[in-house]
Amino acid sequence: MLGLRQGLFAKDSPATTAWTPLDMLNDTAGEDYWWHSGNGIYQDDGLTAAAYDEPIGVWKPYKNIGNTTTRVFEDASASDRDFLHDQGYVYSQDAENSKFTLKDAVGGSAVQFEMAGNFYICMRVRFSTFTGGSDMFFQDLDNSTRDFCKLLSETIIRWKIDSGTNRNFTIEEGSIALDTWVNVEFMRSLSQVSVYVNGAGSVSNPITDSGTVDLDRIFSVADGHVSDFLIKSNSVPLNSDRLKLLGYLNNYGDGTYGSVDTFDQIDA
Repeated sequence: MLGLRQGLFAKDSPATTAWTPLDMLNDTAGEDYWWHSGNGIYQDDGLTAAAYDEPIGVWKPYKNIGNTTTRVFEDASASDRDFLHDQGYVYSQDAENSKFTLKDAVGGSAVQFEMAGNFYICMRVRFSTFTGGSDMFFQDLDNSTRDFCKLLSETIIRWKIDSGTNRNFTIEEGSIALDTWVNVEFMRSLSQVSVYVNGAGSVSNPITDSGTVDLDRIFSVADGHVSDFLIKSNSVPLNSDRLKLLGYLNNYGDGTYGSVDTFDQIDA
């Protein structure tokens, strides 16, 4: 397995020249984070690792060691509907609609990413059910009907930004299928918003929308697995890094199910 690059992300980590998504976390101002299901999965106290089949209370991300801003996802599900640690992945059981909310510390205050300019998000998910147009990739908890991105149908991803117009991104039929890992990218560059599924751009790309995207909840009203959530909330990566990221996620999500990687733990 890959190790962390020495010095930049963790003290005493083995040096490596192999690329990992950690190379995309170059911001030190609280803007770049990578939640990876092989890392940072804890019980409610944020200290005790959640074993397989146990409820997940806290999910901590990787970040640049120079980034002192803490961000964690905490479980906000209804009673007995928590995300579960399923063989190294984050899992919402069918019909349970588990929920994570972004916090500034374990047991801390609710916060959100406020993205007024360029940004990039990549999620690796595997839906176990489709719930009639309600499967949320991410949303704003306080304004869930005015700021969200969801799978409207098997051919449309709908994005509503800052109470604006519904933005429908047409995707190839079958590109998001039940029980199949999929990488979905969301990005904005110079007011041009685009969506990609497994590297293939929507035929609707790009759509112009300069509204502020607020995000503090992921994979709500959805069932299935989450492998990764990477966000750059004030920049977009190089296309070469995007391609490397997709290759990395494909290898991890498809080839190592049931394993946990050997990255050093980095507290958020």
